[in-house]
Amino acid sequence: EILKKPQYSPGAGEKQVAIIYVGTRGLLRDVPVDKSKEVEQLVLTDLEQNHKDILDHFKSGKLEKEYTDRLREVAAQLVPQFK
Repeated sequence: EILKKPQYSPGAGEKQVAIIYVGTRGLLRDVPVDKSKEVEQLVLTDLEQNHKDILDHFKSGKLEKEYTDRLREVAAQLVPQFK
């Protein structure tokens, strides 16, 4: 579900990287499929508002441990409310 995007509405590359990373690391495993878009929006909105530096770093094409660890922490705080 996280790979589905509306036609003619591609997301920014750094946001796609962030949400795909969260999904492929199993952090969304316990989220019901019908809640996946809601979780995606919450995580991306939080990153935009409170952790812009993570998204900015992903723009560079690098997934350094410092930033991926912080991304995991953000997701770990937000995702449990959807289980």
